[in-house]
This record gives sequence, structure tokens and C-alpha cells, in this order.
Amino acid sequence: MVVNYRRYLKRRNYSSHTIKNYLNTLRHYVLWLDVPIEQATAWKIHAYIDHLMSRRREPKTINCHLGSIRRFYDYLRLEEELSLENPVKRGVLLRLAKPLPRHLRDAEVTRFLGVLKGRRDRAMFMLMLRCGLRVEEVGVGRQ
Repeated sequence: MVVNYRRYLKRRNYSSHTIKNYLNTLRHYVLWLDVPIEQATAWKIHAYIDHLMSRRREPKTINCHLGSIRRFYDYLRLEEELSLENPVKRGVLLRLAKPLPRHLRDAEVTRFLGVLKGRRDRAMFMLMLRCGLRVEEVGVGRQ
């Protein structure tokens, strides 16, 4: 099955790095799994998430694992024509933290102001800077 999956990924023109990562993730999952692949359930996936969390994996890494496993089960169902349900449900991904936007330092603001041409652009930027507005809120793209 895994050999056919590897061939399938190559036929779909996935990069060698991606194929290596998918198969490595799949190997970790299969070694952890205590039932045949075809008998895995959503509960097993939740237990696998707990296992990865106990090993201090980051949420983004866990989501990558889940995506790889989901693709493999999709492959089994669609390409190998096995009648099984994908145990990795769509809503099972972990929520990722959204980092706060970086602010500009005074030197960066001064340098940016020196590059701006025209009073209109300078006024828009100063408005954005003073009021904390986003580009979309000022309508810079509209003419």
C-alpha cells in the first residue's frame, strides 16, 4: 500500500522533499497505531493527537501530521478503492496562534517617509500611522 502511495505521489509530481515528509509522518503514525490502518477511527486520531502533544510537538507540526494522514486515507479510498471512512475529520485541526503584527521602528518610519512621493501618499501614510489603520481601511488601492 505504502509503495503504491509513493508511486502515486510521484505521478502527481510532488517534490521529493514532500514525499519524504509524507512517508515519514505516515511511518510514525503506523508504528504508533495498534490496529490495522483500515480499522483506525476518529477516536484513534484524537489519541494520536494526544500522543503528539505529549511529545511536545507544536500545533503546526501536529496539523501537518494530520494533513498527511488525511491525504493517505483519501488515497486509500479513492485510488485503492477501499471502502473505508477517513478517520481524520475536517474540523480536527488544532487552532494556531496568530502572531501580532510587527510595528515599525522610528528609523524605519523616517526612511519610509523619505521614499514617499507626493503629498497625497504622505498624508495617507501619516493617517495610517497615527490612527493605526490598515491599508484596506484607507483605500490606497482605489483611485
